[in-house]
Amino acid sequence: MKRDFEKTEKFLRDKFERTDRKILQFNQSRVKTEKFLNKLGKQIGGIANSSGDVAENYFYQNFCSNKFVHGVEYDHVDKNRIRGIGNLKVEYDIMLINSDKILITEVKYNLKKINIKKIYKKLPNFRVLFPEYKNYSVFGAVAGMSFENGAEKTAKNKGLLFFNQSGKDVKKLSPDNLKLSEF
Repeated sequence: MKRDFEKTEKFLRDKFERTDRKILQFNQSRVKTEKFLNKLGKQIGGIANSSGDVAENYFYQNFCSNKFVHGVEYDHVDKNRIRGIGNLKVEYDIMLINSDKILITEVKYNLKKINIKKIYKKLPNFRVLFPEYKNYSVFGAVAGMSFENGAEKTAKNKGLLFFNQSGKDVKKLSPDNLKLSEF
């Protein structure tokens, strides 16, 4: 009986040691996988940021060379205006400005309906963050190198202008009679 017990004990000890080694190998593999995924995530994030920068620069350059938008001529085009007060911090991608009007344009490489809804919600914060423009009429727009189905309709329903690339030029997809929302 003692011999059977010793045999069973040795068998279980060997089994536990093999299990411990497998757990250790698994943990080492998991750590390597996590490091790889973190590195890959940073690379993909860098690509996404670069794509966003390309889109912003494309629309910025086009607005700089053609400041006449939706029947209004603008004097100045500004890019990446960031301002914050307390917990409220907002970045506006492109601003077209004249003596009494501002058109704020949110730019995405691939514009989605959710992006349109988000810019619509952050536009009312403009007057709080930029009180120097309190007497200006403020309007919104969205622009994308590409866009998901329904994005154009969402922008129209929100009273936002909608821009897309068209070769080397920017194409306004909004109807000329679109009544813009004022913020």
